[in-house]
Amino acid sequence: MAALGFYNFVIYFTLLCIFLASVCGQNSQFAHSTPETFGELRGLPEFDCTEEPGHSFLLTVQDHAAHGFPIDDTVKNLALWFYSVFQETYGKDWAAIGHAVINGEIKSEDDGRPSLHQACYFGAINALALIAQQLWKADNAHARSALRQAVNMLHYDRYDFIVSTPWPWTSFCLYKNLKVSENEAFLLPERPESRMEPRVLHTFAPSFTPPPPVPDDLNPLGSLRGEKVRIFAIDSHSSTTVELFYVLSHAVSDGLDIEYHTLDPRCGFVTDEHRKSWCDISARGDSRVKALFEVFSAKSDKEMEEFVSRIDETAAALHTIFHDRPRAPEVFVCTMLPIFCLLFETMHSPILGHLPGIITLQVPDDMKKVVLDRFIALQARDNVFLGFTHPFLAEQHAWQTGGHRLAVISVSGVDRDLPGTYPGLNSREVVVGHRPSWEFLNVIKRFEQQNLDIMTFRFRSAHVDLKYPSLNDLVKYKAFVYWSYGINSMLMNEVYASAVPMWVPADIWRWASHWGDFYPNFVTFEGVPDVAHGHPYPPVLHDHKMLDIDVALYWSSFNEAARLPHVGRFASIPDLILQLNTIGADELASMSERMAEWTKLRFHQQQYAWKNALGHALLRSRSMPSLR
Repeated sequence: MAALGFYNFVIYFTLLCIFLASVCGQNSQFAHSTPETFGELRGLPEFDCTEEPGHSFLLTVQDHAAHGFPIDDTVKNLALWFYSVFQETYGKDWAAIGHAVINGEIKSEDDGRPSLHQACYFGAINALALIAQQLWKADNAHARSALRQAVNMLHYDRYDFIVSTPWPWTSFCLYKNLKVSENEAFLLPERPESRMEPRVLHTFAPSFTPPPPVPDDLNPLGSLRGEKVRIFAIDSHSSTTVELFYVLSHAVSDGLDIEYHTLDPRCGFVTDEHRKSWCDISARGDSRVKALFEVFSAKSDKEMEEFVSRIDETAAALHTIFHDRPRAPEVFVCTMLPIFCLLFETMHSPILGHLPGIITLQVPDDMKKVVLDRFIALQARDNVFLGFTHPFLAEQHAWQTGGHRLAVISVSGVDRDLPGTYPGLNSREVVVGHRPSWEFLNVIKRFEQQNLDIMTFRFRSAHVDLKYPSLNDLVKYKAFVYWSYGINSMLMNEVYASAVPMWVPADIWRWASHWGDFYPNFVTFEGVPDVAHGHPYPPVLHDHKMLDIDVALYWSSFNEAARLPHVGRFASIPDLILQLNTIGADELASMSERMAEWTKLRFHQQQYAWKNALGHALLRSRSMPSLR
């Protein structure tokens, strides 16, 4: 603060105190709240701003909100001053400052600057919001610059959510104002007691659109007579494939002979026995098949796209391998990557595709349109069934193709024998998943340290503290907290199937809007339609930092966390702690029972859908040209 000049600081701080004296005595919804607490909980000082001048500035902002955010030169000047103080005290590297504050790197600098413990980070963001609001009509260019700077400081993860600070200007309001024109009124935050971000739950989007049933007298699965259906599958990630195998094994009993290959890097540290057994099967597989996919260990998007660009060469080599065998596979299975379905395009055999990602994932731009056309032709075959794992993917595919529809067969998370009971009622530990960012875990742990004396439980990281526990072991704990990133998540359904009470964020748009499902480089290409029929916006976000909040709100409501029933939803980390601190054993048991019933229903729907899909695919297999 020395760089600001002592005289200038005294003048502005005196002005701040005079302003507070004039307003703080008036009746206000904020008058009885204290910045260092949220309900019973003690907050984090660098967010709640317990030190000066942040504490006094917080009271100013709160009272300004209580009076309806009037245009006021005193408030404007205080906001300009506070932001200037912050900038000159801590510098201008917002990414470094923000991440240090979030990660709790509380240390003094060698040059004598105050520690980030005093940074009042959200005070600076609210100062920028006030500058934008106060100058919107008088100096729109300056106002818009301040607004964009405030959004930049929020980072991709919209950190105001996780701490639920007492500051009135939130990321939701800031993003909404990004879309406001110069001639429109600047949008103001709602009062805390009525604050509710709009959410539309897309329960109308069907979870199952399976093929029609095959009559028993025509279904080849009913007349196997001891002969097994020979299945070949290869994937880059094993979750969807392993679940499909488990479903088919229950739908068709033991009538399957499966050759499985996976390129899943998680096989090196998997702990679940059911998943490990499939990894072991893959490890013992045909070495010639493995050799074709050695290059798949590439990590960068560019290297992956180079591999995909040679998909037809790989398919031809794979065809040669099968031709040399005495008995070729009868059915081919493709899941992740979806492009792997084209490995079997020329083989004329039945194909089952259960696709957990968009078809154009990792496909080079100049191939996307051609690949989509090939998938449309592939799906048109009588012995091919392709379906997505989530309704969002079906809508995104329909947009990309101008209306072509693939089926939806939602996942259930049932890829192993499930635990029969929930013994975690008396546990004092709550498991926290690590995605999408380790920083969320850091903030949770810091809230825990601040409130150890009033919390009745402790958080345990699934990956740090518990070292990747098996899915079925999760029921030993009180609850599971899942940050529902992206639109499509297999892990969330797998945890849900364990029937451990689960909590997810209530405002899914923050997390669902910054994952691969929305990335333009995966879904857009020359000629992609400008509109998505039946929807107000195409399912793509072109800027993940300057977020189009309306697009994010609409499409993120397709997220499974917004659609799955019987889960807890929290508005912030303090809200999460308060819910878990007060919920009773009967409520936890009821959540677990209802989750188990829902999973059972979905699993039966899966069996029905995939039995019919396989039956349809096999009906014409003997009448079509042989692979050999």
